Amino acid sequence: MNPQIKAVMQAFPADSRDRSDVTGWLLFIGCVAGWLLTLSGILLLPLSVSWVAAILNGISIAMLFIVGHDAAHGSLVHSWLANRVIATLAFLPALHPLSGWIRSHNQLHHAWTNLKGVDPGYAPFSFEEYQKLSPARRLLERCYRSALGLGLFYFVEVYWKSMVFPRREHGPVNRGQFLLDRLWVAAFLATECALIYWAALVMERAYPVLFTVYAVAVPVGVFSWLSGFVTYQHHTNAAIPWFDRKEDWSFFQNQVAGSTHIQFPRVFNLLLMDIHEHTAHHADPRIPLYHLHESQLQLEAAYPESVKVIGWTPGVWWKTLNCCQLYDYREHRWLDFQGRPTTGRLVADVEPFDDSRAAHPDHGKDHRVRDSRAMSESVSLRRVP
Repeated sequence: MNPQIKAVMQAFPADSRDRSDVTGWLLFIGCVAGWLLTLSGILLLPLSVSWVAAILNGISIAMLFIVGHDAAHGSLVHSWLANRVIATLAFLPALHPLSGWIRSHNQLHHAWTNLKGVDPGYAPFSFEEYQKLSPARRLLERCYRSALGLGLFYFVEVYWKSMVFPRREHGPVNRGQFLLDRLWVAAFLATECALIYWAALVMERAYPVLFTVYAVAVPVGVFSWLSGFVTYQHHTNAAIPWFDRKEDWSFFQNQVAGSTHIQFPRVFNLLLMDIHEHTAHHADPRIPLYHLHESQLQLEAAYPESVKVIGWTPGVWWKTLNCCQLYDYREHRWLDFQGRPTTGRLVADVEPFDDSRAAHPDHGKDHRVRDSRAMSESVSLRRVP
């Protein structure tokens, strides 16, 4: 193992990768119960208040999805088969095919975080690329990088184009498994719609077809916006660089220094099961979500000058949306839509990695890797095949 990766792995607690079947299954069952309860609220409550249940159902889909995300990494419980079953089922309410997610998220996003053209995340256009877009596509890009448009970006660019109907070169290698996973999603959606439509008829709801669309589309829309809101901020910030050449990419720069820890109130973090302790997760996806909080604290202690810890406020979020619109890949700085620089240079000159300091966090303060060529080896991920 490269000494840089080894040093980062040693920063975590010794038991950080230990998995608990009891904890994993309880999280899954609890989230399924929350999804069923809020779905029942949509069906049973008067229309004047059922929208609250629809929003809560979208949140419950997101919570269930987070559990499935861990299972898809093989880190929720011990058994490979149990992880696969949990991931498949947990992804169904969000309409995500498992193998499409594994390819897009585990194998591309995690392996090449913040590398444009490979990472299917929120890669920014350069100013030259943006100028060549049609007026309609430029307008869409402005929408994508707005407060409400983050959900649309996730649904269209990440979910639809990367996980459901990806380009062949970016799709799963096992095409048969990918087809089967998409058929599972299609069957779930058809069954869900049929049951909701039947319930609307039994309860004599007006316009049962429209009610069915509402009961399915609103929660999925809430989930998509939450996913966009969360994942956008994980790797988009005035202090986070992006790259467009593999030879410039490095493990430390993009997994440790290029993934944020967004600090929300603890109650919100508990609701989303510490998904914002994101640096630890990117440095080692084998760490289960129920060990992320302690692992994040240890990583920040080891690399206090490198890990990006951001206290979330509406103002900070608004500033990010207005600052991080386009990117200058040669000067490594963020631009606005007019091509004006909004940050200084984010990738400096060579500073060799000192693995002895990384292994002993009390020795020295500046642990940043300034040379983007210092490390090109990506971490080995434990993936569900």
